[in-house]
Amino acid sequence: MPNNLYPLLQSINAPAQLRLLARSQLGELAAELRSFLLDSVSQTGGHLSSNLGTVELTVALHYVFNTPHDRIVWDVGHQTYSHKILTGRRERMASLRQWGGLSGFPQRGESEFDAFGTAHSSTSISAALGMAVAAKLKGEERRAIAVIGDGAMTAGLAFEGLNNAGVADCNLLVILNDNAMSISPPVGALNRHLAKLMSGQFYAAAKSVGKTVLKGAPPLFELVKRFEEQAKGMVMPATLFEKFGFNYIGPIDGHDLDSLIPTLENIKHLKGPQFLHVVTKKGQGYKLAEADPVAYHGPGKFDLGVGLQAPATPPSLTFTQVFGQWLCDMAAHDPRLVGITPAMREGSGLVEFEQRFPERYFDVGIANYLLKRGRIVTGNESFGHAFEHFIYHEIYSHSHYSDLNYPVNYWRTASQIEVDFILGDHEVAVEVKSTEMANPRHLHGLKSFTEEYNVKKLILVSNDPSPRKVGKIMIMPWKFFLDQLWDGGLIE
Repeated sequence: MPNNLYPLLQSINAPAQLRLLARSQLGELAAELRSFLLDSVSQTGGHLSSNLGTVELTVALHYVFNTPHDRIVWDVGHQTYSHKILTGRRERMASLRQWGGLSGFPQRGESEFDAFGTAHSSTSISAALGMAVAAKLKGEERRAIAVIGDGAMTAGLAFEGLNNAGVADCNLLVILNDNAMSISPPVGALNRHLAKLMSGQFYAAAKSVGKTVLKGAPPLFELVKRFEEQAKGMVMPATLFEKFGFNYIGPIDGHDLDSLIPTLENIKHLKGPQFLHVVTKKGQGYKLAEADPVAYHGPGKFDLGVGLQAPATPPSLTFTQVFGQWLCDMAAHDPRLVGITPAMREGSGLVEFEQRFPERYFDVGIANYLLKRGRIVTGNESFGHAFEHFIYHEIYSHSHYSDLNYPVNYWRTASQIEVDFILGDHEVAVEVKSTEMANPRHLHGLKSFTEEYNVKKLILVSNDPSPRKVGKIMIMPWKFFLDQLWDGGLIE
């Protein structure tokens, strides 16, 4: 795309150049960055809504902090496109999420500015805490910053990090990017707590009365307005984060550079664990994404002027769609069956399931493993969804509970590695290639996998018309695989 469309952005190939700009130029830079981001992602596909929401926050962080000496850990990792663009990878954005191209997530081998490899999710606070502790022990003056949001704050790992950080006595900054969303609409008690912080009637009333009283004295009104963020602590109850030992600041507008930069500059000089609550809008600056942030969470290529359009010819059913239809059919016949999703109702294919069986639909944020286990021990059937970058949450829990020998059913999408998952503790590996026929080259790679990891049986879910067996590899069509999964035939 022509660089003359982004004259200021074109001059920034590293954050050190960004820090040479005048404060008055940062708004223009943010506008160019958002425009470039839209142009780029519309041509490659990728995570859009969440990245549109972090433009100003990214600019402010690299402007205030001395990156990469000061380390920023992004969580979830898919909200880092602006970070990549400002850290010397602008020209490579056309290769985003392609073979040999830029990763869609932070990757330490890709740039010294990617302090930690994060995906989905909730590891940032503990990782940044480790960096902060190391800096303290080495006597280094450097900051560790965890930017956590887009649903990542709902997982237990985040709270483990908060629990440790609050007593660590080191210089850690946790920034909550509160966009009132994960991927699907947010769930859980924490989200309700944050909503109350933002919409408390007592705070709103006190703020309104203060404005009415002070408007007669403009200088005093402006002074109080500047201290509004600090003053709200006088009318709000102590927050959850202060109970963890953090100095809580916020909430502030995450799209207002005139609020972000002074706040971050002040925090930079504070000692101990700090917690900054930033409120952003998912899809900010692109009206279609603002109106439907879920649809624009991870779109493919599209025309910016038109937006997402239904294809002229209906595409083939995906494995996720087949699964969703099949699960509804099974739920209609078995009242014990429930569906559990990790904040991914749409991506898990459970939209119809939620509509038809709301009492048996559970969105439990990103940590869905143990809810399944708890249901299983009561004699109920549970189906849970594990996305590629969510999988370590499952493995972490599975390693502790696999000895209990409870049958658990998984399916997984967006696979970019050889084998999708191991069913239960029965050493049955599953690979999903639902839109492809099995081919000799792929079968050879899977055969090598079974030998290297001593897998007893490997199931390849493919577009083949009928089941067949090649050595340890069972090739199964979609429907046959799902029926076998339901009947328990996969783990005989």
